[in-house]
Amino acid sequence: MSRFAIMLVSALMWAPLLHAAPKDDALAAFQKFFPAFVKGNFKEVADRFAPDALFYGTLSPELVTAPEGVLQYFTTALSGPAVVKAIPLSATTMALTENIVLISGS
Repeated sequence: MSRFAIMLVSALMWAPLLHAAPKDDALAAFQKFFPAFVKGNFKEVADRFAPDALFYGTLSPELVTAPEGVLQYFTTALSGPAVVKAIPLSATTMALTENIVLISGS
């Protein structure tokens, strides 16, 4: 077997073990979301939500259930005259299930 084939087989065998844990994936997503939120980039923020996401924003009078609603929410929330200034000081992640991760911090 050639050296390339051996390296390829070895890489394929190790790939599943190198996959990031759900907590790491969630924290990586948050680290992309937060700067876009602070910059007021509502399109980028809304694009971070899954198409079937459900959420209540701090300004939501009702549950937001569609991508258009998510975009509208952040367009309204981030288009005000106030400048958002925030720096994440810490973050803690907790895997609630294989697909749900809670991130909290200050």
